[in-house]
Amino acid sequence: MAGASVEINDFFFRGRSPIGCLLIHGFTGTPYEMRYLGERLNEAGHTVRGIRLPGHATLGGDLYQAGWREWYGEAVNGVDDLLVLGLPVVAIGISMGSLLALRLAAERADAVCRVAALAPAIVLGDRRLHRTAPLLRAMAPLLPVRWAARPKLGSDIADQDARSIHPLFPMPLRGMAELDALQQSVRPLLPRITQPALVLHGRLDAATPLMNVEILLRELGSKQITKRVFDRSAHILTVDAEKDEVATEVARFVAEAAHA
Repeated sequence: MAGASVEINDFFFRGRSPIGCLLIHGFTGTPYEMRYLGERLNEAGHTVRGIRLPGHATLGGDLYQAGWREWYGEAVNGVDDLLVLGLPVVAIGISMGSLLALRLAAERADAVCRVAALAPAIVLGDRRLHRTAPLLRAMAPLLPVRWAARPKLGSDIADQDARSIHPLFPMPLRGMAELDALQQSVRPLLPRITQPALVLHGRLDAATPLMNVEILLRELGSKQITKRVFDRSAHILTVDAEKDEVATEVARFVAEAAHA
């Protein structure tokens, strides 16, 4: 596994501001890809909870069993962790994590005051997943574990140094089908999301096309939507060449909630 020396566990940083930030990583990802952003937000004074989605950051068979409802359940738990402290929540997700953040904004509007979608995965660049998802969902439980996943050869990161240390975990067939199901469940909810939204994307992203930005601009119910495209970043823009600028944009967005 590449990136074995980096910290892949969930994290919690207590801050002084009246806002809590929930950070949600992507499919087959780990909390590591959100840790630098979390540290920057905490330096700005915010309380930060970075969750680990069920079945992720493990080489065991957990991800062969976990589905999108379990992933969403952990995101709900993360919101509740911050609510216990009396903090309204800014939900911040990357890739598949952005889908979970958007669902939280739609279904937990009582708690989520803002939502940030980084490299949103409303649709994927490879449309074969959507066509094959029903077959994957049916076949995956019948396959031996050694056949139920495919190795991940690399991460969609433009910066070579960042890519060389990024953790890699296998991509399970059932999980891919669950990702498709999550996409289908979130898309109809977009008009219900009225909180201020931030949409960030890397221009070099090979996993999720830029049309995701246009989908959110068109379909979100939010009247206040801020977008930015980063020219030198690929999919995992929170660790890529412009990670500092990404963190600055997110911190500015969170600060607006704190001032409000």
